Amino acid sequence: MPNNRLDFESIDQVEVFKENGDVIGTVKVSGVRSIEAAIEKALQQLPEATDPEAYVFKVSNLSDGTERRYRLNAHGHVKLII
Repeated sequence: MPNNRLDFESIDQVEVFKENGDVIGTVKVSGVRSIEAAIEKALQQLPEATDPEAYVFKVSNLSDGTERRYRLNAHGHVKLII
């Protein structure tokens, strides 16, 4: 069975969604050290993303198809959506 773990060194893309599923934007990322850094980089490149706690972030590794969805809680901490 292949490894389906999302490693921060392999993050290629972050998609930002509204709660209703509308896509706000997609950002290609590289050279990040954490999931938090990837999300922060995406928010910096999307000026229309003004309320980070209201969004869902799909963090992806495009080469192997691994992706995970995250949200920011009220304290700004990244939480995995299961």
